[in-house]
Amino acid sequence: MYDTNLKTLLQSIMELLGSSFGISARTYALEYIRTDSTFSSRLIDFNYSRGGSPDSGTLIAVLQFICVLLHSCYKANTMTRPASTECAVPDTMELQLYLQIFLEIARNLHDIRRDEQFSLQARLCHFHLRWSLLLLIKSCPGVLNGSDAAFVEEDTPYSPELMGPDGLSYTSPYSIIAPKKLLSFLNSWQRNGIDGIYDPETLQDGNESTGSCLVPLHDAACCRSQDGALEHVAACTILTIVAHVLRASESNKHEFLQDYFTQYSRLWDHHLPFDDWDEEFVMSEEDRCRAPSHEFLAILRSVGLDKWVGPSGDLRQPPSANMPLNCFVKLTPAFRWTTFTFTDVLRTLASHVDMGAVPTNNLGVLSSGSAVTAAASTIDRHRLPTSASESSRVFADMARGPEGSRFVDLDALAGATKQPSSAEIPFRESVGASTAR
Repeated sequence: MYDTNLKTLLQSIMELLGSSFGISARTYALEYIRTDSTFSSRLIDFNYSRGGSPDSGTLIAVLQFICVLLHSCYKANTMTRPASTECAVPDTMELQLYLQIFLEIARNLHDIRRDEQFSLQARLCHFHLRWSLLLLIKSCPGVLNGSDAAFVEEDTPYSPELMGPDGLSYTSPYSIIAPKKLLSFLNSWQRNGIDGIYDPETLQDGNESTGSCLVPLHDAACCRSQDGALEHVAACTILTIVAHVLRASESNKHEFLQDYFTQYSRLWDHHLPFDDWDEEFVMSEEDRCRAPSHEFLAILRSVGLDKWVGPSGDLRQPPSANMPLNCFVKLTPAFRWTTFTFTDVLRTLASHVDMGAVPTNNLGVLSSGSAVTAAASTIDRHRLPTSASESSRVFADMARGPEGSRFVDLDALAGATKQPSSAEIPFRESVGASTAR
């Protein structure tokens, strides 16, 4: 049976580490924990238990702590060895152990994708792990990144330790041990079943196997590929977690921001990067002139930032009066007494695209209301996309409400006169006219 006390133990450890330790003390404490054979054995037992199914709370607690331990492993490897080929790929057995547990959890996360509370917590784990990998890769260029940007599964037969209960083989921990390969794994729409819009178990490798699960900032390969430049992955990382939070219900949104967001963020060495990600990962002027993605523009419109979109778009304009974005959240990021709103975050992201490059005929609307519901009834609401190219058309995790609402093209809504209210629109897929920067 699964360890029913494991969740309580991990939550207690994380609360202690987050509230009572500075970075240096926390580093040593995590080193002690991750090298403790009794503790690791307990995680191994959890990973290979077949007598039942872990509850979502336990699964999230293990994922939260495993992500922190992975960061600790990578940090220890780069701190204790010189920046050379010898330390390019962390090769410790403990790192492979925790990667193996991480992969096993990744296989089970699809079960909680429709549980908003737990899926938000899982996405926050991925957000912090992804950001720590970005910083690590940036600080240790060269072989540490992995010579092959995409993770590669081994061709040799998998050992029993890599076989699932159904007899199927899965990604080898060693194949993603390089930080850049693990980052690619996290960004893959085929392998990441929680951040993106695809259920990896229903998809097969195809021509678009390098597509990203992140919400793209630009409508180009720089943001739609899982192996884009670091500054583009950084921007999409910020946009993705913001989009998920904005899409959440009010109760889950406030609980997430007041509890999980602040508390869990204290366990990481990096501060919350929302207000200055572009200073850490500087984007070239040429890249900042790329067209915004349909998904990004849909997000802006959904939160009442229509005045940013158009030939005379003005990023100084606040959200519409009936959209509580400004008063909704003012965060105090971990380690820095800085307040900001999600409006500030979206404004920074918007300053890195060229609104004037948006095609004027790029229109669409999110299904809502009786007329739209009728038009949407022809769509299989449970059908998942079969390729990454459908992301701009479906945008499921951001736009699918609890009743399975869908995007429908305006052509399918001919004759419909009712427009959905702002309260009914999680994300509107329309893009509207071009805007000038």
